[in-house]
Amino acid sequence: MTVSCINTTPLHSPTGKARGTLPFGFFRQRGKLQALHSSAALVVNFFEYWRTRSVQAVAEACGAPRDSYKMNFEVKHANALGRIPSHLDVVFTGTPESKPLAIESKFTECYQRHTRRSLARGYLSKPGLWRELPGCETLAQRLREEEGQITSFAYLDAPQLLKHTLGLATTYPTGFTLLYLWYGIKSPEASQHWKEIIEFESYVKDEIDFRVMTYQELFSRVAGLKGIDRNYIQYLKTRYFTEKYNSFLDEMLAAEDKYGVSVSKSLMGPEPRARKKLGRP
Repeated sequence: MTVSCINTTPLHSPTGKARGTLPFGFFRQRGKLQALHSSAALVVNFFEYWRTRSVQAVAEACGAPRDSYKMNFEVKHANALGRIPSHLDVVFTGTPESKPLAIESKFTECYQRHTRRSLARGYLSKPGLWRELPGCETLAQRLREEEGQITSFAYLDAPQLLKHTLGLATTYPTGFTLLYLWYGIKSPEASQHWKEIIEFESYVKDEIDFRVMTYQELFSRVAGLKGIDRNYIQYLKTRYFTEKYNSFLDEMLAAEDKYGVSVSKSLMGPEPRARKKLGRP
């Protein structure tokens, strides 16, 4: 697979401002945006286009409510523990009644195998921290028990998702959607990654609106929008989507039978089996 770095087009000023707010100068380090394994460049290349256009179209393609009209990068979400706030890659918001949708994006990070995962002891020592999220607390306990051992989540960063969940629940107590947006590549690693996603979902499904989508599916949805700039679509296609992934969603759905867990509606929205091809709602 050929992967290119971020383009040289100047960023929209609000995006540039958001880049400077990350801890340790994350975006100030040019290497972070140019790192082939990082989703930072992919996020900007995919979503920056919508800064000066109707955000509602891409927000709805991501599964956000129809009245979502604001898009922000790297939004901080503090939690009651008082540690470094979580940074979600993209957040769509709208009217006060509209449920925010926050995106955690992964490019090639989820194909790097980890033998260890860690979650600070403080996430279990503060009374009432997970009061409204008992399933998340159970998973946090499991991760702590695996400390120093081979992790059950070799490809999915479960501790990061738990921290995001805690921050989002603190910021949006009336509800939110957490979308895990990842770059799908047919491989044994992707199959294991998907299995771990299902495992994570089994802990949180009754507490939060957790969904999953591949960039391939999102690209297919966006490419079909009326009035879309074909230069933008061609740019993304050439840089990231040169292969066909029409069967990728079918493979993920087949995992339900393989692992005996039903995740279709909770992870990918209503009636996903009605989609004939990847990204065809």
